[in-house]
Amino acid sequence: MQEERREELVKKVFNHPTGTYLVYLVALPIFAIDQAAKFAVKRCLQEGVSVPVIDKVFHLTHIQNSGAAFGIFAGRSDVLIAISLIAISLLIFYNHTSRLLSRFQRIAIGLLIGGALGNLVERLASGRVTDFLDFRFWPVFNLGDAAISIGVAMLLIMILSKEPNFSPKRGDA
Repeated sequence: MQEERREELVKKVFNHPTGTYLVYLVALPIFAIDQAAKFAVKRCLQEGVSVPVIDKVFHLTHIQNSGAAFGIFAGRSDVLIAISLIAISLLIFYNHTSRLLSRFQRIAIGLLIGGALGNLVERLASGRVTDFLDFRFWPVFNLGDAAISIGVAMLLIMILSKEPNFSPKRGDA
């Protein structure tokens, strides 16, 4: 009996006519993990400190970033906050109004919302974002940035792919 109820709940969540829940089932854990990781970095590593995890390959490096990717809009938290609020609002609106989004698309949207929300909360609190993932050949970034990048890549794959699994289908919401 319990197993049937669990299966029914899973079906309701993942096969909901609009599928909106799936976005939040992705976004909320991404947001929570991003915030927890940033909290741990701020608590355990002084700003500017770099700790090798795999020497010369991957380090944990605590920096505070007042800009966006590659330092653009440095010191312009107001602009970045506005962009984040608009992007999150548009993604939520799109998720609720578009009934033909595939699971793949909804997962991508969840990654975008979770990552953007994680960075937005820090910008609202301090005007900066904590970055800490340092692969030495790429600018230091955080889990929210990674989620946003993966979400964008997924949407690009979907747009460029001719695979039917990536296109919206009725009943795959």
